[in-house]
This record gives sequence, structure tokens and C-alpha cells, in this order.
Amino acid sequence: MTDKGSLARDEEELLALRRETRRRELIKQGSGKPMSFIVDKEHGVNELVVNSPGLLEEIAGSDDEDYQGMVIYWLQQALPDSMRLNEEMENAALALIRGISPTNELESMLASQMLASHFCSLELARRTQSMGQSFDQLSRHSNMTNKFMRTFIAQFEALQKSRNGGKQTIQVQHINIEGGAQAVVGDVSTGGG
Repeated sequence: MTDKGSLARDEEELLALRRETRRRELIKQGSGKPMSFIVDKEHGVNELVVNSPGLLEEIAGSDDEDYQGMVIYWLQQALPDSMRLNEEMENAALALIRGISPTNELESMLASQMLASHFCSLELARRTQSMGQSFDQLSRHSNMTNKFMRTFIAQFEALQKSRNGGKQTIQVQHINIEGGAQAVVGDVSTGGG
């Protein structure tokens, strides 16, 4: 006769074995991409698979592995609940941070904040469009949407300022046009055909 504790342990071991098998299958499927989140809620898999050396360093702006892990955690936490544990959304978040190309830890923190601000503004914009809201709710959602959008722009400007050392470049051009001459101001391109 088998005791219940032994049966429970056997079931847990079997479940763990199934999860690990499924995890390996998913990793194999995702191995064609340089980096991707693999999500399988049924088997409890939510894992980042990196197949390209240096990619985490590129996203985190740092070669410190502990910090790289924190950046990935922040990325996942920045997503609204409706997008979290969604493979496509988590991969899109990775692509957004990779597109910002942080060069150091401060820039990667700012990139994570930009991601959070962006997703919050989109979520609030969606709520603003919901039917059946009172005027107060509509007003609150649209005001918060505006604030998050302005915050994102301020973060983007801070990133630019960080990258150019706080220096601003202004290009001034002088054009002299003699009497009777004609000039065109702006970008000019010729037709292709």
C-alpha cells in the first residue's frame, strides 16, 4: 500500500518533469530568434531565451549579469497586467528597449521608464475611449493619458540630452539673394522618372 505523501511527491515530480520537457521544446522552437520570451501558462513556463552572445548586454547597457537580470525583470513588470505573460508583448518590449540601444545603466533605467510610460499612456488612452463613462471618469483618463504622454516626451528629451552631453546644436544658414533672382527654401528632390 502506498501512502498519500509518496503519491503527492510522485505527482509533483511528474509535473516538474513535464514542465521541463515542455520548456525544452519551447526553447528549441524559439532558437531561431536571437532572443525571445517563451511563455506557456499551462506548463508554468515564462523564460527568456538568448541565442546571441552580447544581446543582454546590448539591452541592459551593462556587462553585469545581475543588472541584466534586473532589466529583464523591470521590462516584464512595466507591462500592464493584460500584456504580461503574453509572449508577443514581452518580445515587443524587448524590441523597444533594443531599439533605444542604452549605452549604460542609467540609459537602460530610463529606457525601462520610457517603456512603462508608453504602455500606461496607451492603456489610459484605451480607457478614455470606453463607452459609458461619466464625465469625471473621461476627464480623469484623458488628463492622465496626457500626463503620461508628456512624461514620455520628457524622458526622451532626457535621453537625448544624456547622449549629446547636454549640448544643443543649432545650424544657422545665411542666404543672399540678389535683385531679380529666385530662390527655393527647403528640401528639394528631383523626380525619379
